[in-house]
Amino acid sequence: MVRKYAYLCRLGILLLLCGIPISSFAQYGPVAWPFHEIGKGLNRTFLYLDAHQYFMSGDNSSEAPIGFRPLFGGLGDGSGLAGGLQYSKPIVLGIRATGNAEISTYKYQKYTVALTKRFRRFETGPDFQYFSQPRQDFFGIGGNSVRTNRTMYAVNDHEYGWLNVARLGKVQLLHELQWRTYDIGPGRSPVVSPTQSKFPATALPGGYQGTQWLTNQVAAVFDFRDDKIDPRSGTAAELSVTQWNGIAATHASFTGLRLVNVTYVPLSTKRFRVLALRTEIDRSLGSDPIPFYLEPTLGGSGTLRGFLEYRFRDRDALAGTAEYRYRMWRFVDGTVFADFGQVYNNILKQIGDYKLQAAGGVGIRVVAEHGLQFHLNIGQSREGTHMYGSLGTSW
Repeated sequence: MVRKYAYLCRLGILLLLCGIPISSFAQYGPVAWPFHEIGKGLNRTFLYLDAHQYFMSGDNSSEAPIGFRPLFGGLGDGSGLAGGLQYSKPIVLGIRATGNAEISTYKYQKYTVALTKRFRRFETGPDFQYFSQPRQDFFGIGGNSVRTNRTMYAVNDHEYGWLNVARLGKVQLLHELQWRTYDIGPGRSPVVSPTQSKFPATALPGGYQGTQWLTNQVAAVFDFRDDKIDPRSGTAAELSVTQWNGIAATHASFTGLRLVNVTYVPLSTKRFRVLALRTEIDRSLGSDPIPFYLEPTLGGSGTLRGFLEYRFRDRDALAGTAEYRYRMWRFVDGTVFADFGQVYNNILKQIGDYKLQAAGGVGIRVVAEHGLQFHLNIGQSREGTHMYGSLGTSW
């Protein structure tokens, strides 16, 4: 009995020294208390960083800030904790040079260089990107793939292009012409088998041969949200059409269509409570086989958050999310979400043939006013519970 009370005393002193009042444990209970304290601690951290302007940019224009600035996240699901630096500087004749270098704990790497010339609302210039993804999950093609078939492959992507952007108030128009090359190799994981050891090349669209493409993309973005960083009302949509033309030894060609819509419905006058809705449709046109690593995927921190990353893939995909957000502190939202989605070989012919995959869960969403964002989600599906933490922008 003496030991028990001594242990409780030491625990109480430790909680007080850490700035965590014991009363909050009794108020919120053993389940909600950790989320309450994590959220409050994150809010205090972001208040301090915001007060000291750690995320203030050096230039308030639509172009990249002049000089150095940190980058957080942005390397996709499965990359681990990612970060890097961006450097931007005007060089000559009003041309802006911008370079990014990012790396993650799982050795994902992304390097970009861009030259941009601005003419009022119009921007144009060449860009280059190298993206190495050494641990991409693969379970098979289609909505009936099996979790136990999990494997990993690696893909290296080189992109050389010319981007044109027109900014017309709430509307943004884009056009980009690119030469892309993809090299496929075995995944670099000590515990997950390479995809090449379980799936023969003849069983996968495109096999494991490298490919080269000339792509031509046009896109339109319509943004009527009240705030681009932390929206509480309004709607936005993005529609893109990309023509993929195989070159050299790549003989396939296809057209990719993508539509994404997000809508925010305030549920209180001060917008502390918001219902956020997101819908995404990916459609592939053409009869040629599409390499499996270019097919749309579902699962991970963005869609079907109760499943593993890249859990489902096929030529077409449909995904939706309904998320209730409650503002607990200045920078912190508590969330409850429900996700659904499915992949198809042809969504127009098969949409009624397959049951939608579903997942639900809770999370914490942290958004600083000047850029840094953090998201922690715990999702539940028929395949178990999964936790995802991510840095970087979000819808």
